[in-house]
Amino acid sequence: MNTTIKAVFALDNTQDKSSGQHHIYPPQNEATPANRLFIVSAGIGLEEHTHTMATIANNTFVRLLTGSARLKTERLGQVLINDALRHAEREAQKYLNQYPRLAGVYGVVALSHFNADGSITLAWVGNCRAYHIRQGRILYQTEDHVANMMMQDRVMTVPRGINGTEPAWASVSTITNIQAGDLLLLCTPAVVTATSEEQLAEICTQATDAQALYQSIAAKLQTAAEPEAALFVVQIENSVLANAKGNLQHANNNLSSYADLFHQSTQSKTMGVGRDAMLKAGIVLTALLVLAASSYLLYRYFSNQPKRMVNNLISEAQALASEGNYVKAITDLEKALSIETSDTEALSTAQYMLQKMRQSIVVTQGDSLFDAGEFFEAKTIYERAYTMDTDNADVQNKVNQIKKLIDDEKKTRLKKADSLYTAKDYASARNALLEALFYDQNNKRILEKINECNARLKEDTLSAANAVKRATSYVRSLKDTLK
Repeated sequence: MNTTIKAVFALDNTQDKSSGQHHIYPPQNEATPANRLFIVSAGIGLEEHTHTMATIANNTFVRLLTGSARLKTERLGQVLINDALRHAEREAQKYLNQYPRLAGVYGVVALSHFNADGSITLAWVGNCRAYHIRQGRILYQTEDHVANMMMQDRVMTVPRGINGTEPAWASVSTITNIQAGDLLLLCTPAVVTATSEEQLAEICTQATDAQALYQSIAAKLQTAAEPEAALFVVQIENSVLANAKGNLQHANNNLSSYADLFHQSTQSKTMGVGRDAMLKAGIVLTALLVLAASSYLLYRYFSNQPKRMVNNLISEAQALASEGNYVKAITDLEKALSIETSDTEALSTAQYMLQKMRQSIVVTQGDSLFDAGEFFEAKTIYERAYTMDTDNADVQNKVNQIKKLIDDEKKTRLKKADSLYTAKDYASARNALLEALFYDQNNKRILEKINECNARLKEDTLSAANAVKRATSYVRSLKDTLK
């Protein structure tokens, strides 16, 4: 037996009725206690795009997690969640590339997975929520991924969700303290908005079981201004971890057992000298035991220091990146990766974030060159960014777009040169051909046409190298004139 489910209640008011898109998994009418994976997702931003962004988040995580053979024997952890997130970002890129001017659209998601060892993994991106509730007490609540941005002279709080352009972060927590009757609540941001933080907490404290919690939230949503919400309420039936205790509890039990044995031993002694000796021995042994326990705790503390330092650096880097300070964030991530720790999931997260941030910096450099009209330099920078992550569709599109732009510029100049040559304006035709050669510097046919114009103008024939040099100087002079 691992961890079994007694009841599941699902609500999906966000379903796109026209296309049948779902924003929860399993769909509302298919959720049963036999399911091991539950997902809620939502879209943030312009309404016409939110359904698609939510569906991208939902479907990508469903596909990657339900198709993983590893989850039959292993816990769901950071590595697999990061992999699903990367795929979701690529799908978001493909969609948003159709709308180049679209901004402020995100997908957010939260999920729970019942692992083979009885533990439960909670994972989330953005501001979808997960709660662990026991007998009216919220034992655990996920922390929203948000960023503060300056908009119209005001500081606005926005979710750090999946948008395909800026890297999103996924958080993972594993619950091992599980008891019969425990409740899990997964919900989209609309649920929190409709109920408010305080009321949602109050509803959780008053709920006696999954049905009561579900009905209370559903009733509140019916009267709210934001009807498009999605949620799961899951009630635990039993768990293999129900009687498990932490290491510290076991240590306390050992101390208590020793005290009982010592008490029985002293009661059996009738001679005063024997009793005093036993008391002294007990004091010494107790002191040694306390020293051993202290040493153990110190060992645990210092052995966990590398893991703690890595996670602190990752959190700091995430905060710096949200402020646009990628240089300092990269420094923190490089420090995290230099620390020796057994926490491979944290190191994988740091490596993923570092790759994304480095690529973002290079892409920004390419954008600046592109805006300045330095197309060849921008193309070189974009291609370098693409080699850093060949799965990044957004960067690949930038490379393809600038290649097309350069080719279009060349064709425009060639067409102009043909017209001028036909009109016997050979000097102007040659200048147009020099511009065309600047955009395609290995084109022998353009070089031949330039020298045809030179022959008509009774000027010297140019070599390929000299023609490119002259073309570059001519185009630069045109740009200087426009400044």
